[in-house]
Amino acid sequence: MKTVQVNRIMEERIQKYLAEAGVASRREAEAAVLEGVVKINGRTATIGQKVGPDDAVEYRGRLIDYRQRKVYYMINKPTGYVTTMRDSHAEKCVADLLGEIQTRVYPVGRLDRGSEGLLILTNDGELALRLTHPRYHVEKTYLVKVKGAVTSYMVNKLTSITSLDGEKIQPVKVLTLSVSDKSSTLKFFLKEGKNRQIRRMCSVAGLEISELKRVAVGEVKIGTLRPGEIRKLTSDEINYLKKQVGLDA
Repeated sequence: MKTVQVNRIMEERIQKYLAEAGVASRREAEAAVLEGVVKINGRTATIGQKVGPDDAVEYRGRLIDYRQRKVYYMINKPTGYVTTMRDSHAEKCVADLLGEIQTRVYPVGRLDRGSEGLLILTNDGELALRLTHPRYHVEKTYLVKVKGAVTSYMVNKLTSITSLDGEKIQPVKVLTLSVSDKSSTLKFFLKEGKNRQIRRMCSVAGLEISELKRVAVGEVKIGTLRPGEIRKLTSDEINYLKKQVGLDA
């Protein structure tokens, strides 16, 4: 599988640099710069000053390690790969697709081996924890292709499922996008995802899945990213996800 190489971090404003390093929020970083307790290469920093990975940055007398910066990526996980950074029993792991990403990152949530689609990778442990915690109910969207023609009865069956193998599940919204004799495409909206939930739901409704793809986490969408490709999340996407789970953007 060919991966898209990710460019190293370019220069960016000192406030953002400190926020992504996890040492302060954007507002706190701004206040610290104005207070004169932030230095770049030994000199007092100014608001909006650009900083790069080779610059020495001090925050209140402490040298900030560039490798500790918080980073956020999305990958379109192809089928056949397991969502783990290391698995001696798996032939293909997501870690094999990370190319030139030098920071150690971890996947947020999981997609099973037979599924593809949007997977967020980060070293921001608090964000990852909250995005996968059922308390915050960040909606995830999936496109599911099944064999044969789907009937309204089948869709109603899917949306009426309240438990799987004795375990309660949150209500799931399902839309029918297309129907033909050979195959049908459904869109699932999940606010709490149990292990292989969509596959288990379809099995209960008598549907056989041929393709399953996650296309969005909240309003963060996979767009035109091809299987195996990686890109950095934008600042707007990062801030949106943080706000959804009650973190300071």
